[in-house]
Amino acid sequence: MGFLDRILLFVAMLSLVFLSLFALLLAFGLLSLEQLGTSIALLYGRLDVGLVALFFLLASLRLFYLALGRRGQGRGISSRTELGELKISFAAVENLIQRTVRQIRGARETRVRVKGTPGGIAVKLQVVVNPEENVPALSKRIQEAICLQVRETMGIEVAEVNVHIANIGQEALEKKIE
Repeated sequence: MGFLDRILLFVAMLSLVFLSLFALLLAFGLLSLEQLGTSIALLYGRLDVGLVALFFLLASLRLFYLALGRRGQGRGISSRTELGELKISFAAVENLIQRTVRQIRGARETRVRVKGTPGGIAVKLQVVVNPEENVPALSKRIQEAICLQVRETMGIEVAEVNVHIANIGQEALEKKIE
């Protein structure tokens, strides 16, 4: 959920609170129907009220889409076998990738993101590397190891592996300087 969606959700929740308070005031007789009728009559034919109502309608439709739109997709990949359906969550794939990268000499810390594509999965890695490593060679080893491990372990094709070198390990640099 993005920043604008969170703002829409906040505005919708705030509106719901005000609507609930309004209904409670009516239910307990603290707000007269006469006052309500006069207030509603003042809103008739005003463009600004229509624009606010349109905003709330669009915000509600957006929140409705967020709530129901992604249900069928899920966060994973599924395939059908002769015995049934196999579903593998992206979290499981991300875990396997992190374990695989940890075993490669020269790679230190990783952050993994996986998303489904028509050709398999796309992997985005952020890696902290040791300073004595050749970065292009290390990146290639990481990409090949991920493709092989995911294919052999999970039976999923890897469409692409994007490696972003986030940083060079500092401890090793400091030792070299001393």
